[in-house]
Amino acid sequence: MDHPGSHPSPGLPRLGEPLMPSLHKLAFFAVLPVLAFPFALSGLFLISGCTSSSELKVAGQSPTSPTPTPTPAPNPLSISTTSLAVATVGAAYSAPVAATGGTTPYAFSATGLPAGLAIAAANGTISGTPAANASSTSITIYVSDSTQPTPLTASATLSLTVMPAPTVPSINIGSCSGINLTTSATNSSNVTVPSP
Repeated sequence: MDHPGSHPSPGLPRLGEPLMPSLHKLAFFAVLPVLAFPFALSGLFLISGCTSSSELKVAGQSPTSPTPTPTPAPNPLSISTTSLAVATVGAAYSAPVAATGGTTPYAFSATGLPAGLAIAAANGTISGTPAANASSTSITIYVSDSTQPTPLTASATLSLTVMPAPTVPSINIGSCSGINLTTSATNSSNVTVPSP
């Protein structure tokens, strides 16, 4: 029984009110959570599908991607060797050629090398034995690096001096008691003994 000035409890029939409409109200409030459950569940899936940054994607806006860090450009490539050792015909020769900058590994090549000498592509060492017809000359050395997508290149022109092979002249040291002694470049002695 309602007291004057008080509000009746929701869902409960008032005094004198038919019972069936009140039952309809009770049934509506009973099924309301069931009707709202799919919407609440879909919202839960939406939140759980967000990125680790916990940012919700707003409809009509694309997610902001991080700005990539630019790769620094390599230092310019150059040949640091400025001179070569003197070579001698017939003698083993080896002279390193170095490069700086760019991206290793390097690849070397050369033009104008004297006969008998070659350059190693992997490390730039010029080596070999100068042939008899080798002579002083200017050579051009080329180097390329491993920068991608386009390798860097550099070149340098160096002078390579080739000395002739040393010679030792024959020397006649005179005769003694009919014995003639002669020395030669091969350090052998020719002994001549006259017939009695």
